[in-house]
Amino acid sequence: MIEYFDPEEFIFNFFKEKGYKVGCQVRSNFKVRIYVYNSANGKPFSVNQDLYVSDIYNKKTLTEALKQINRQIEAQLEIKK
Repeated sequence: MIEYFDPEEFIFNFFKEKGYKVGCQVRSNFKVRIYVYNSANGKPFSVNQDLYVSDIYNKKTLTEALKQINRQIEAQLEIKK
């Protein structure tokens, strides 16, 4: 049985509970950029990561990429303190 997987919904839900603003942008026929905006202490910043389209549709690879973005955000939040 094939499980339905919507990568866009998955990306937005991953960051939704954290209150980050998320966007996706097609960079070429093969790459998609995920960008996350946050405003820590009134200082906005963004974290970007480019993924191949094939990786976007691989739930395991996409989850690892989102965790990496989240680690980058947490590092930025520590720097801003």
